[in-house]
Amino acid sequence: MERDLQQICALENVGGAFVCDNAGELVVSSSPPVLATIAMGEMSRAAAQTLAAMDRSRKPVDRGEFTYDTWRLFVRDLGPAMILVVCHPNVDMATLRMTVDMTIVRWRKDNNIQKRLSKRANLARKDLLTEAHMDDVAWHSYQLLGA
Repeated sequence: MERDLQQICALENVGGAFVCDNAGELVVSSSPPVLATIAMGEMSRAAAQTLAAMDRSRKPVDRGEFTYDTWRLFVRDLGPAMILVVCHPNVDMATLRMTVDMTIVRWRKDNNIQKRLSKRANLARKDLLTEAHMDDVAWHSYQLLGA
């Protein structure tokens, strides 16, 4: 997994990549890590909540692209986990999506990787959609989405 994450990071304008389980716990990161473990966990929990909210709204998605002022975050659902890629706003998203998709195809065929990912699949994303797991703004937005 680490080698595949390094290949993703070799793309122009990609800063780093990591895999987190559905609870937002870090499974593996590119080397050197793009962010502190705490930041990666917060980002992955927010991504997991977003994917779960979309499922709940009956508009499921398996990928997301979040654009900020100085960076972008690409999220791809792996089922029991997610791959997240932090990149510059000018990244070639088509190439990034294709590279991540090819990586996922390899990972789905590898029993060791599947065991590694499913070992940590004890929390369903929907369990993160509680008021205890969200700040006030997120909870209010989720309530509006669920209505």
